[in-house]
Amino acid sequence: MPSLPGSPVGVDSHLSIGGLVVRLWRWRWWALATAAAVCVGAGLLSSLALPRRYEADTTVLFGVGDTATGSLGFADDRLGGTVSLSADVAVSLIGTRRIRSGVAAQVHLRERVRGLDDLDETLAYLRRAVAARTGGSGQVRITCRTTGTPRGLGARATGDEPARDLARDILQAYVSLLDEELSRITRGERAATRKALDDQFRSTAAEWEGTARSDTSRERAPPEWATAALTQLRVRVELARAAERRAGPEFHIIDPPATPLHACSPRPPLDMLLAAVAVAVGYVVAATFAEAYGSPSKAPRAG
Repeated sequence: MPSLPGSPVGVDSHLSIGGLVVRLWRWRWWALATAAAVCVGAGLLSSLALPRRYEADTTVLFGVGDTATGSLGFADDRLGGTVSLSADVAVSLIGTRRIRSGVAAQVHLRERVRGLDDLDETLAYLRRAVAARTGGSGQVRITCRTTGTPRGLGARATGDEPARDLARDILQAYVSLLDEELSRITRGERAATRKALDDQFRSTAAEWEGTARSDTSRERAPPEWATAALTQLRVRVELARAAERRAGPEFHIIDPPATPLHACSPRPPLDMLLAAVAVAVGYVVAATFAEAYGSPSKAPRAG
């Protein structure tokens, strides 16, 4: 369409770029508000579709039980040490393929998480989601971080439930399998400790009997030192036998997996920031083109 008589070419022409820019400049505030609303709305919709991260913690204390731990004051470290395993051993067991395979099978991980096609991907998911570290006083903290996708834009709370349930089930499976594995390992250690205490009890009693028989001038009653030693050893043997009969290792769950999970902050703030930057860049580009082609208020009037 030809330009109007007396008007500069490219200002009022409907087919020229300058005319389009001038028209956009006239409605710049409406365009800016519309673009901002569209960007903010897109950010909110994308935030609803983004997965949310949930974290569940449980703390396991090892070496806390009624085993022989030297509380009677016996000086032998080998016999006075705790029967249970250390926290470092528990942490190393958590990272083994056997434990992770058992957890994946127990919680049916491949059926509950998308994208896990084979066993290697399933074990890699557990390696990324579960972390364990040692703390003070023989503590082991197991942390599980899972990601759940909402089922719909209006069902955010309902969609978060799979992430909560999955994190809780994974932690419960780890605690259960650790209980079984440590019970199997420590059962032999308890038996060895009980046997060592029993042997020392017999050797102490035999030593006193031999001393009493060789020294006819002493009374047949055991001396005070022998009575105290035999009493301590007898108590320790009974404690070791009780520990050997225990079904599981000496650990207590301080923070059970049923503790309330908290949502980690997802990405909506980042989306909103990117939307604001996009609006600002668009505004600068529009203003640059408008300044290049001139404001409509300064355009010359026809004849």
